[in-house]
Amino acid sequence: MEKSLAEIRKLRKIIQHMPVVNHEDSLPFMLKKWGGELVADVEFKESVDLTKLWVEFLNKPNSVRLSGREIKALSFNHNISTTKEFLALLKVQSNLSVKIFRGLIISLQKKYGSKLEAKSDIHHVFSRMERKDQQRPPFCYWEELLNNSLETKLSNEITKRDCEINQFFTEKRLALDSVLTQSTLLEVAKSLAESRTKSDEELWERFHSYLLLKMGDKKHLDSLLNIIIPHIFSGQSEASKNALLQYLLTHQYYGDPRLNSSKWVGIENHAKNLVLSILSAEDVKFFFDMICKGQDKHGRRKFWLKYTKSMTRSYVFISKKHYRDNQAILDREKSKNGRVFGSIDRGEISSFVMDFGNYIVVEFNHEGNACYLYRKRDFPEVLSDFYAKSITTEKDLKRLEFTDGHGYSGSGRWQTHQLGWDYELANFLSRNGIRAN
Repeated sequence: MEKSLAEIRKLRKIIQHMPVVNHEDSLPFMLKKWGGELVADVEFKESVDLTKLWVEFLNKPNSVRLSGREIKALSFNHNISTTKEFLALLKVQSNLSVKIFRGLIISLQKKYGSKLEAKSDIHHVFSRMERKDQQRPPFCYWEELLNNSLETKLSNEITKRDCEINQFFTEKRLALDSVLTQSTLLEVAKSLAESRTKSDEELWERFHSYLLLKMGDKKHLDSLLNIIIPHIFSGQSEASKNALLQYLLTHQYYGDPRLNSSKWVGIENHAKNLVLSILSAEDVKFFFDMICKGQDKHGRRKFWLKYTKSMTRSYVFISKKHYRDNQAILDREKSKNGRVFGSIDRGEISSFVMDFGNYIVVEFNHEGNACYLYRKRDFPEVLSDFYAKSITTEKDLKRLEFTDGHGYSGSGRWQTHQLGWDYELANFLSRNGIRAN
Protein backbone atom coordinates (compact mmCIF):
# COMPACT_ATOMS: atom_id res chain seq x y z
CA MET A 1 0.00 0.00 0.00
CA GLU A 2 1.38 3.41 -0.98
CA LYS A 3 2.15 5.71 1.90
CA SER A 4 0.75 9.22 2.03
CA LEU A 5 3.05 12.24 1.84
CA ALA A 6 2.57 12.87 5.59
CA GLU A 7 3.62 9.32 6.44
CA ILE A 8 6.69 9.58 4.21
CA ARG A 9 7.74 12.87 5.83
CA LYS A 10 7.32 11.26 9.24
CA LEU A 11 9.49 8.36 8.15
CA ARG A 12 12.16 10.78 6.94
CA LYS A 13 12.29 12.43 10.39
CA ILE A 14 12.95 9.06 11.99
CA ILE A 15 15.67 8.32 9.43
CA GLN A 16 17.38 11.67 10.03
CA HIS A 17 17.99 10.77 13.69
CA MET A 18 19.82 7.58 12.79
CA PRO A 19 23.61 7.59 13.28
CA VAL A 20 25.54 8.56 10.15
CA VAL A 21 27.50 5.70 8.62
CA ASN A 22 29.60 6.62 5.59
CA HIS A 23 29.27 3.27 3.90
CA GLU A 24 27.01 2.83 0.88
CA ASP A 25 25.99 -0.70 1.86
CA SER A 26 24.86 0.26 5.37
CA LEU A 27 21.12 0.38 6.07
CA PRO A 28 21.13 3.94 7.57
CA PHE A 29 22.98 5.28 4.53
CA MET A 30 20.56 3.66 2.08
CA LEU A 31 17.48 4.73 4.04
CA LYS A 32 18.66 8.35 4.25
CA LYS A 33 19.31 8.42 0.52
CA TRP A 34 16.05 6.64 -0.34
CA GLY A 35 13.94 8.76 2.03
CA GLY A 36 15.27 12.05 0.67
CA GLU A 37 14.73 11.04 -2.96
CA LEU A 38 11.25 9.67 -2.29
CA VAL A 39 10.00 12.82 -0.56
CA ALA A 40 11.46 15.02 -3.30
CA ASP A 41 9.70 12.97 -5.99
CA VAL A 42 6.33 12.99 -4.22
CA GLU A 43 6.54 16.75 -3.53
CA PHE A 44 7.35 17.38 -7.20
CA LYS A 45 4.43 15.26 -8.46
CA GLU A 46 2.00 17.09 -6.17
CA SER A 47 3.25 20.53 -7.26
CA VAL A 48 2.94 19.99 -11.02
CA ASP A 49 -0.16 19.52 -13.18
CA LEU A 50 1.16 16.58 -15.20
CA THR A 51 -1.80 16.41 -17.57
CA LYS A 52 -1.43 20.09 -18.46
CA LEU A 53 2.32 19.68 -18.91
CA TRP A 54 1.84 16.72 -21.27
CA VAL A 55 -0.81 18.50 -23.37
CA GLU A 56 1.49 21.52 -23.76
CA PHE A 57 4.28 19.26 -24.95
CA LEU A 58 2.07 17.45 -27.49
CA ASN A 59 0.89 20.77 -28.90
CA LYS A 60 4.40 22.21 -29.23
CA PRO A 61 6.98 19.37 -29.14
CA ASN A 62 9.65 21.56 -30.76
CA SER A 63 9.43 24.37 -28.22
CA VAL A 64 8.31 22.71 -24.95
CA ARG A 65 11.16 20.76 -23.37
CA LEU A 66 10.63 18.19 -20.67
CA SER A 67 13.26 17.78 -17.98
CA GLY A 68 14.42 14.41 -16.70
CA ARG A 69 12.40 14.93 -13.51
CA GLU A 70 9.26 15.77 -15.50
CA ILE A 71 9.61 12.66 -17.67
CA LYS A 72 10.13 10.58 -14.53
CA ALA A 73 6.96 12.01 -12.96
CA LEU A 74 4.97 11.40 -16.17
CA SER A 75 6.10 7.76 -16.25
CA PHE A 76 4.06 7.07 -13.07
CA ASN A 77 0.86 8.42 -14.68
CA HIS A 78 -0.63 5.40 -16.45
CA ASN A 79 -2.97 7.53 -18.59
CA ILE A 80 0.09 9.24 -20.11
CA SER A 81 3.02 6.84 -19.92
CA THR A 82 1.30 3.97 -21.77
CA THR A 83 0.48 6.06 -24.84
CA LYS A 84 2.45 5.69 -28.09
CA GLU A 85 3.43 9.39 -27.88
CA PHE A 86 5.15 8.91 -24.52
CA LEU A 87 6.97 5.78 -25.70
CA ALA A 88 8.06 7.68 -28.82
CA LEU A 89 9.44 10.41 -26.56
CA LEU A 90 11.47 7.85 -24.59
CA LYS A 91 12.88 6.45 -27.81
CA VAL A 92 15.05 9.54 -28.38
CA GLN A 93 16.06 10.17 -24.76
CA SER A 94 19.50 9.42 -23.39
CA ASN A 95 18.65 10.06 -19.75
CA LEU A 96 16.36 7.12 -19.00
CA SER A 97 16.75 6.19 -15.37
CA VAL A 98 15.77 3.14 -13.36
CA LYS A 99 12.96 5.19 -11.79
CA ILE A 100 11.39 5.80 -15.21
CA PHE A 101 11.44 2.06 -15.80
CA ARG A 102 9.83 1.48 -12.40
CA GLY A 103 7.14 4.07 -13.15
CA LEU A 104 6.29 2.43 -16.45
CA ILE A 105 5.98 -1.01 -14.90
CA ILE A 106 3.63 0.36 -12.23
CA SER A 107 1.61 2.18 -14.92
CA LEU A 108 1.37 -0.95 -17.06
CA GLN A 109 0.18 -2.97 -14.07
CA LYS A 110 -2.50 -0.37 -13.34
CA LYS A 111 -3.70 -0.29 -16.94
CA TYR A 112 -3.39 -3.93 -18.00
CA GLY A 113 -3.33 -5.84 -14.73
CA SER A 114 -1.84 -9.26 -15.35
CA LYS A 115 -2.00 -8.80 -19.14
CA LEU A 116 1.40 -7.28 -19.76
CA GLU A 117 1.94 -8.20 -23.40
CA ALA A 118 2.67 -4.54 -24.14
CA LYS A 119 5.58 -4.69 -21.69
CA SER A 120 7.63 -6.88 -24.04
CA ASP A 121 7.26 -4.35 -26.87
CA ILE A 122 8.93 -1.59 -24.89
CA HIS A 123 11.31 -3.70 -22.79
CA HIS A 124 14.43 -2.68 -24.72
CA VAL A 125 13.70 1.03 -24.15
CA PHE A 126 14.42 0.94 -20.44
CA SER A 127 18.07 -0.09 -20.24
CA ARG A 128 19.59 3.41 -20.14
CA MET A 129 20.99 5.04 -17.00
CA GLU A 130 21.02 8.81 -16.48
CA ARG A 131 23.71 10.71 -18.42
CA LYS A 132 24.82 14.25 -17.60
CA ASP A 133 25.80 14.99 -21.19
CA GLN A 134 22.32 14.44 -22.58
CA GLN A 135 21.42 16.19 -25.83
CA ARG A 136 17.94 17.58 -26.36
CA PRO A 137 16.52 15.86 -29.45
CA PRO A 138 14.64 17.90 -32.08
CA PHE A 139 11.05 16.93 -32.81
CA CYS A 140 10.91 18.01 -36.44
CA TYR A 141 10.50 14.28 -37.21
CA TRP A 142 7.57 13.83 -34.82
CA GLU A 143 5.20 12.17 -37.32
CA GLU A 144 7.87 9.75 -38.60
CA LEU A 145 8.78 8.93 -35.01
CA LEU A 146 5.19 8.04 -34.15
CA ASN A 147 4.83 5.95 -37.32
CA ASN A 148 8.07 4.03 -36.70
CA SER A 149 9.45 5.16 -40.07
CA LEU A 150 12.13 7.53 -38.80
CA GLU A 151 14.81 4.81 -38.57
CA THR A 152 14.45 4.04 -42.28
CA LYS A 153 14.53 7.72 -43.22
CA LEU A 154 17.70 8.38 -41.19
CA SER A 155 19.32 5.15 -42.41
CA ASN A 156 18.82 6.11 -46.06
CA GLU A 157 20.28 9.54 -45.41
CA ILE A 158 23.37 8.15 -43.64
CA THR A 159 23.99 5.55 -46.35
CA LYS A 160 23.91 8.18 -49.10
CA ARG A 161 26.15 10.65 -47.25
CA ASP A 162 29.90 10.21 -46.90
CA CYS A 163 30.33 11.03 -43.21
CA GLU A 164 31.10 9.29 -39.93
CA ILE A 165 28.22 7.99 -37.82
CA ASN A 166 29.02 10.21 -34.83
CA GLN A 167 29.15 13.34 -36.98
CA PHE A 168 25.77 12.63 -38.53
CA PHE A 169 23.91 12.15 -35.23
CA THR A 170 25.66 15.16 -33.68
CA GLU A 171 24.37 17.30 -36.54
CA LYS A 172 20.86 15.95 -35.97
CA ARG A 173 21.20 16.55 -32.20
CA LEU A 174 20.25 12.94 -31.51
CA ALA A 175 21.83 11.14 -28.55
CA LEU A 176 24.21 8.35 -29.56
CA ASP A 177 22.86 6.01 -26.86
CA SER A 178 19.16 6.46 -27.60
CA VAL A 179 17.05 3.54 -28.81
CA LEU A 180 16.25 5.44 -32.00
CA THR A 181 19.95 5.84 -32.83
CA GLN A 182 20.74 2.22 -32.09
CA SER A 183 17.93 0.80 -34.23
CA THR A 184 18.94 3.18 -37.05
CA LEU A 185 22.53 1.97 -36.87
CA LEU A 186 21.41 -1.64 -37.31
CA GLU A 187 19.61 -0.68 -40.52
CA VAL A 188 22.68 1.22 -41.75
CA ALA A 189 25.01 -1.72 -41.03
CA LYS A 190 22.71 -4.15 -42.86
CA SER A 191 22.45 -1.82 -45.84
CA LEU A 192 26.23 -1.31 -46.11
CA ALA A 193 27.01 -4.99 -45.57
CA GLU A 194 24.55 -6.06 -48.28
CA SER A 195 25.61 -3.41 -50.78
CA ARG A 196 27.79 -4.74 -53.59
CA THR A 197 29.29 -1.30 -54.13
CA LYS A 198 30.52 -0.88 -50.53
CA SER A 199 33.83 -2.37 -49.38
CA ASP A 200 34.69 -3.77 -45.97
CA GLU A 201 37.07 -0.82 -45.47
CA GLU A 202 34.21 1.63 -45.99
CA LEU A 203 31.92 -0.21 -43.58
CA TRP A 204 34.61 -0.13 -40.89
CA GLU A 205 35.48 3.52 -41.55
CA ARG A 206 31.86 4.50 -41.05
CA PHE A 207 31.42 2.58 -37.80
CA HIS A 208 34.79 2.47 -36.03
CA SER A 209 34.49 5.89 -34.35
CA TYR A 210 31.07 4.95 -32.96
CA LEU A 211 32.25 1.56 -31.73
CA LEU A 212 35.34 3.05 -30.09
CA LEU A 213 33.06 5.11 -27.84
CA LYS A 214 32.05 1.75 -26.30
CA MET A 215 28.52 3.10 -26.16
CA GLY A 216 25.24 1.25 -26.07
CA ASP A 217 24.04 -1.77 -24.14
CA LYS A 218 25.33 -5.31 -24.70
CA LYS A 219 22.29 -6.46 -26.68
CA HIS A 220 22.63 -3.58 -29.14
CA LEU A 221 26.37 -4.13 -29.67
CA ASP A 222 25.80 -7.88 -30.14
CA SER A 223 23.28 -7.20 -32.92
CA LEU A 224 25.58 -4.66 -34.58
CA LEU A 225 28.65 -6.90 -34.41
CA ASN A 226 26.71 -9.88 -35.80
CA ILE A 227 26.45 -7.80 -38.98
CA ILE A 228 29.90 -6.19 -38.96
CA ILE A 229 32.11 -9.18 -37.97
CA PRO A 230 31.25 -11.46 -40.94
CA HIS A 231 31.58 -8.59 -43.40
CA ILE A 232 34.98 -7.39 -42.10
CA PHE A 233 36.60 -10.78 -41.42
CA SER A 234 35.47 -12.17 -44.77
CA GLY A 235 36.85 -9.13 -46.59
CA GLN A 236 40.28 -8.24 -47.91
CA SER A 237 41.31 -5.32 -45.68
CA GLU A 238 43.93 -6.43 -43.14
CA ALA A 239 43.84 -3.01 -41.48
CA SER A 240 40.08 -3.30 -40.85
CA LYS A 241 40.46 -6.86 -39.53
CA ASN A 242 43.23 -5.86 -37.12
CA ALA A 243 41.32 -2.81 -35.88
CA LEU A 244 38.11 -4.80 -35.27
CA LEU A 245 40.04 -7.62 -33.58
CA GLN A 246 41.75 -5.17 -31.23
CA TYR A 247 38.39 -3.59 -30.44
CA LEU A 248 36.86 -6.97 -29.52
CA LEU A 249 39.80 -8.19 -27.43
CA THR A 250 40.00 -5.02 -25.35
CA HIS A 251 36.27 -4.33 -24.92
CA GLN A 252 34.86 -4.97 -21.43
CA TYR A 253 31.82 -6.72 -22.95
CA TYR A 254 33.86 -9.25 -24.97
CA GLY A 255 37.59 -9.96 -24.62
CA ASP A 256 39.17 -13.14 -25.96
CA PRO A 257 36.28 -15.57 -26.74
CA ARG A 258 38.53 -18.51 -25.85
CA LEU A 259 38.92 -17.13 -22.32
CA ASN A 260 35.59 -15.32 -21.92
CA SER A 261 33.08 -17.57 -23.70
CA SER A 262 30.18 -16.45 -21.46
CA LYS A 263 30.57 -12.86 -22.70
CA TRP A 264 30.11 -14.01 -26.30
CA VAL A 265 26.70 -15.65 -25.83
CA GLY A 266 24.98 -12.91 -27.86
CA ILE A 267 27.33 -13.30 -30.82
CA GLU A 268 26.15 -15.77 -33.48
CA ASN A 269 28.23 -18.92 -34.01
CA HIS A 270 29.19 -17.99 -37.57
CA ALA A 271 30.61 -14.63 -36.43
CA LYS A 272 32.29 -16.13 -33.37
CA ASN A 273 33.93 -18.89 -35.44
CA LEU A 274 35.37 -16.26 -37.77
CA VAL A 275 36.92 -14.49 -34.78
CA LEU A 276 38.34 -17.78 -33.45
CA SER A 277 39.84 -18.53 -36.87
CA ILE A 278 41.49 -15.10 -37.01
CA LEU A 279 42.87 -15.51 -33.47
CA SER A 280 44.26 -18.95 -34.31
CA ALA A 281 45.96 -17.56 -37.41
CA GLU A 282 47.41 -14.71 -35.35
CA ASP A 283 48.79 -17.21 -32.83
CA VAL A 284 50.40 -19.31 -35.58
CA LYS A 285 52.04 -16.22 -37.09
CA PHE A 286 53.10 -14.94 -33.69
CA PHE A 287 54.72 -18.21 -32.65
CA PHE A 288 56.63 -18.90 -35.85
CA ASP A 289 57.51 -15.27 -36.66
CA MET A 290 58.20 -13.85 -33.20
CA ILE A 291 59.36 -16.85 -31.20
CA CYS A 292 60.92 -18.99 -33.93
CA LYS A 293 62.28 -15.87 -35.65
CA GLY A 294 61.42 -17.32 -39.06
CA GLN A 295 63.64 -20.39 -38.54
CA ASP A 296 61.20 -22.85 -40.02
CA LYS A 297 62.91 -24.95 -42.67
CA HIS A 298 60.21 -27.64 -42.40
CA GLY A 299 57.37 -25.27 -43.33
CA ARG A 300 55.38 -25.73 -40.12
CA ARG A 301 53.99 -22.16 -40.22
CA LYS A 302 52.53 -22.65 -43.70
CA PHE A 303 51.14 -26.05 -42.74
CA TRP A 304 49.27 -24.94 -39.61
CA LEU A 305 47.88 -21.79 -41.24
CA LYS A 306 45.89 -24.17 -43.44
CA TYR A 307 44.07 -25.50 -40.36
CA THR A 308 43.14 -22.34 -38.46
CA LYS A 309 39.40 -22.75 -39.19
CA SER A 310 39.49 -26.14 -37.49
CA MET A 311 41.16 -24.82 -34.31
CA THR A 312 38.80 -24.13 -31.45
CA ARG A 313 41.53 -22.49 -29.35
CA SER A 314 45.31 -22.09 -29.16
CA TYR A 315 47.83 -20.95 -26.57
CA VAL A 316 51.51 -20.03 -26.52
CA PHE A 317 53.85 -20.85 -23.63
CA ILE A 318 56.90 -18.57 -23.71
CA SER A 319 60.25 -19.41 -22.13
CA LYS A 320 61.95 -16.78 -19.97
CA LYS A 321 64.67 -16.37 -22.58
CA HIS A 322 62.17 -15.60 -25.34
CA TYR A 323 60.28 -13.27 -23.02
CA ARG A 324 63.44 -11.28 -22.27
CA ASP A 325 64.34 -11.11 -25.97
CA ASN A 326 60.86 -9.81 -26.90
CA GLN A 327 59.68 -8.10 -23.71
CA ALA A 328 58.71 -4.75 -25.23
CA ILE A 329 56.65 -6.38 -27.99
CA LEU A 330 55.01 -8.90 -25.65
CA ASP A 331 54.04 -6.23 -23.12
CA ARG A 332 52.51 -4.14 -25.92
CA GLU A 333 50.56 -7.16 -27.18
CA LYS A 334 49.15 -7.71 -23.69
CA SER A 335 48.19 -4.10 -22.98
CA LYS A 336 47.10 -2.94 -26.43
CA ASN A 337 45.67 -6.09 -28.01
CA GLY A 338 44.53 -8.00 -24.92
CA ARG A 339 46.71 -11.02 -25.68
CA VAL A 340 47.40 -13.62 -23.01
CA PHE A 341 50.45 -15.92 -22.86
CA GLY A 342 51.67 -18.66 -20.55
CA SER A 343 55.23 -18.83 -19.26
CA ILE A 344 57.78 -21.64 -18.96
CA ASP A 345 59.87 -21.32 -15.80
CA ARG A 346 62.91 -23.36 -16.88
CA GLY A 347 64.75 -23.94 -20.14
CA GLU A 348 64.91 -21.96 -23.37
CA ILE A 349 62.27 -23.74 -25.46
CA SER A 350 58.77 -22.27 -26.02
CA SER A 351 55.72 -24.25 -27.08
CA PHE A 352 52.50 -23.78 -29.02
CA VAL A 353 49.34 -25.73 -28.09
CA MET A 354 46.49 -26.13 -30.62
CA ASP A 355 43.05 -27.57 -29.86
CA PHE A 356 41.26 -29.25 -32.79
CA GLY A 357 38.34 -30.61 -30.81
CA ASN A 358 39.13 -34.31 -30.71
CA TYR A 359 42.92 -33.84 -30.76
CA ILE A 360 45.40 -31.51 -29.07
CA VAL A 361 48.64 -30.79 -30.95
CA VAL A 362 51.81 -29.36 -29.37
CA GLU A 363 54.63 -27.80 -31.38
CA PHE A 364 57.98 -26.47 -30.07
CA ASN A 365 60.04 -23.61 -31.42
CA HIS A 366 63.39 -25.44 -31.52
CA GLU A 367 63.90 -27.37 -34.74
CA GLY A 368 64.49 -31.04 -34.07
CA ASN A 369 61.63 -31.32 -31.58
CA ALA A 370 58.81 -33.62 -32.64
CA CYS A 371 55.16 -32.60 -32.83
CA TYR A 372 53.11 -34.28 -30.07
CA LEU A 373 49.50 -35.37 -30.63
CA TYR A 374 47.14 -36.15 -27.74
CA ARG A 375 43.56 -37.32 -27.72
CA LYS A 376 41.30 -34.73 -26.08
CA ARG A 377 40.33 -37.13 -23.32
CA ASP A 378 44.00 -37.77 -22.40
CA PHE A 379 45.26 -34.19 -22.48
CA PRO A 380 44.14 -33.21 -18.96
CA GLU A 381 46.71 -35.74 -17.72
CA VAL A 382 49.33 -33.67 -19.55
CA LEU A 383 48.00 -30.19 -18.74
CA SER A 384 45.06 -29.83 -16.37
CA ASP A 385 44.40 -26.18 -17.32
CA PHE A 386 44.68 -25.39 -21.05
CA TYR A 387 45.31 -21.71 -20.22
CA ALA A 388 47.69 -22.31 -17.33
CA LYS A 389 49.65 -19.20 -16.39
CA SER A 390 52.88 -21.19 -16.22
CA ILE A 391 54.44 -24.63 -16.50
CA THR A 392 57.79 -25.77 -15.12
CA THR A 393 59.49 -26.88 -18.34
CA GLU A 394 58.59 -27.72 -21.94
CA LYS A 395 59.05 -31.36 -21.01
CA ASP A 396 55.74 -31.12 -19.15
CA LEU A 397 54.14 -31.13 -22.62
CA LYS A 398 56.22 -34.08 -23.88
CA ARG A 399 54.39 -37.02 -22.31
CA LEU A 400 54.95 -40.02 -24.55
CA GLU A 401 52.76 -42.25 -22.41
CA PHE A 402 49.73 -40.14 -23.35
CA THR A 403 50.44 -39.57 -27.05
CA ASP A 404 48.28 -41.23 -29.67
CA GLY A 405 50.95 -43.52 -31.10
CA HIS A 406 50.95 -41.83 -34.50
CA GLY A 407 54.17 -41.34 -36.47
CA TYR A 408 56.93 -43.34 -37.99
CA SER A 409 59.86 -42.45 -35.70
CA GLY A 410 61.51 -44.93 -33.34
CA SER A 411 58.79 -45.45 -30.78
CA GLY A 412 55.96 -44.35 -33.07
CA ARG A 413 54.45 -42.06 -30.43
CA TRP A 414 54.91 -38.64 -32.05
CA GLN A 415 55.28 -36.93 -35.42
CA THR A 416 58.83 -35.95 -36.37
CA HIS A 417 59.43 -33.31 -39.05
CA GLN A 418 61.27 -35.49 -41.50
CA LEU A 419 60.79 -35.60 -45.26
CA GLY A 420 57.06 -36.12 -46.01
CA TRP A 421 55.93 -35.27 -42.47
CA ASP A 422 53.31 -32.80 -43.73
CA TYR A 423 51.74 -35.39 -46.05
CA GLU A 424 51.62 -38.02 -43.27
CA LEU A 425 50.19 -35.60 -40.70
CA ALA A 426 47.62 -34.17 -43.12
CA ASN A 427 46.34 -37.70 -43.81
CA PHE A 428 46.14 -38.47 -40.10
CA LEU A 429 44.23 -35.25 -39.35
CA SER A 430 41.86 -35.89 -42.27
CA ARG A 431 41.08 -39.41 -41.06
CA ASN A 432 40.11 -37.91 -37.70
CA GLY A 433 37.78 -35.30 -39.15
CA ILE A 434 40.21 -32.36 -39.07
CA ARG A 435 40.13 -30.65 -42.46
CA ALA A 436 42.26 -27.92 -43.98
CA ASN A 437 40.63 -24.47 -44.50
